[in-house]
Amino acid sequence: MDNTQHHTPDEGTTLRSAPGGEGTTLRSAPGGEGTTLRSAPGYETRDLSLRVVLLFGLVLGIMTVLVLFLMGTLFDYFAWQRTQSEHPPSPLAEIRPPMPPEPRLQVNPAQDLQKLRAREETLLHRYEWIDREAQIVRIPIDRAMDLLVERGLPSRPQK
Repeated sequence: MDNTQHHTPDEGTTLRSAPGGEGTTLRSAPGGEGTTLRSAPGYETRDLSLRVVLLFGLVLGIMTVLVLFLMGTLFDYFAWQRTQSEHPPSPLAEIRPPMPPEPRLQVNPAQDLQKLRAREETLLHRYEWIDREAQIVRIPIDRAMDLLVERGLPSRPQK
C-alpha cells in the first residue's frame, strides 16, 4: 500500500499511507505538510505494574487492620463509659404492681392459641348431640365429607 491515496469529500482532506508502511500521513489541504499517525496494534501494549498492585494491596490491608483496631478500641471505650455512668437501680423498681382486675388481656397468647386449636380439633373429630329433640348431631369432619360425596349437595326443588 505504498502511496495509496484516499480522497474524502469534505475540505479536500487526503489520507495517504507512508512509504514502507510506517503509518498514515494526514494532509489537511493540498500542498500542505502532513502529520504521520502511527497505527495502534489493537490491544494493550503494556502490562499492569506488579509493584503498584502489591503496594495497593499492602496499603489496603494495613488500613483494614487499623480500622478494625480503632473500632475495637472505641467499642471498649463505650462499654467502659457505660459502666462508669450507670447508677444502681432504684429499690422501687423491684416492686411489681398488683395484677389488674378481671377481665385481663391475654397473659400467654401462645398457650391460649394452643388451647383454642386443641378444642377445635376435638370438635372436628367427634360425634356429639347438638339438639336431641330436633335430631341435630355433630359428626366428625371426615365422615361428613364421605357422606357429601355419597349423597351430593342438597339442591332446591325445580319449579
